[in-house]
This record gives sequence, C-alpha cells and structure tokens, in this order.
Amino acid sequence: MRIEDLKKVYEVESLSFKEPYPLFLLYTFYWISPDLFFVAEKRDTGDIIGYIIGVIRKSFLGHIVSLAVHPKHRRRGVATSLMKRLEGEFIKRGVKALRLEVRVSNTVAREFYLKCGFLESYIIPGYYGDGEACVVMYKRVA
Repeated sequence: MRIEDLKKVYEVESLSFKEPYPLFLLYTFYWISPDLFFVAEKRDTGDIIGYIIGVIRKSFLGHIVSLAVHPKHRRRGVATSLMKRLEGEFIKRGVKALRLEVRVSNTVAREFYLKCGFLESYIIPGYYGDGEACVVMYKRVA
C-alpha cells in the first residue's frame, strides 16, 4: 500500500461496508502498520480492487482490522490472496494466532473466514454503531 492509494482504498471500503471506516482512520492504520496494509491491483489497469489491514498486538496476536474487495471483483480469489499475504507476514513476525470481528449478519464473510481456517469463538452484542453484534473469530498459526 502506498499513501497515494488511500483514496481508492476508501472507495472500496465505502462500497463494502454498512458503516465504513472514515478516511482519517484508514490513514491512521497506514501510519501505525504500513508493512501490514496490502492492496490488490487489477493487472491491466493497476486499479485498486481490494485491501487488507493487519496489526500485531502483544507481539503474538495478529488482528485483521479490515478486508474488502470491490463488489465488481468478488469471488475471484482476491480476498484469499490478500489473506494469504497478510497471514504469511504475520507468521514471519512470530504471530501465534489471528483474530478478527465480523457482523453476525455477514454470512458470506463468515463462510469465507471459516474456509480460511478461522473458528467462531464468541459474540459481542451491540459491537457496531447500529447495534448489531459481531462474531469474534480466531485461527492458530503456530
């Protein structure tokens, strides 16, 4: 991810989520963890079609903050490629487990994460601004 990609990342974010992160928060994640913020580009045009953000907590927990793919480019392996790239970087840095949160209603994403080896751990009621709960998912990598 390059800083000049941020507006395109925000566009994908806005098209993907009911409550998208504001641009300044994406910018903050870039400055906190630029080496764990990846984009996927369309081969022929270089357009940003997806992104993933990760941070490391307590030196052993890789937190997947956000993963999104432009609606026109879903179900083509983009999310899987981004997940594999971030997971590989986490493992190189000694991360032992991965964590993420996903809306209870987002069955497509939950199924994707299950296919990636995550397990549903517990629910946090009222996690999102609109009152919806999230499912916390974990995956051991070491």
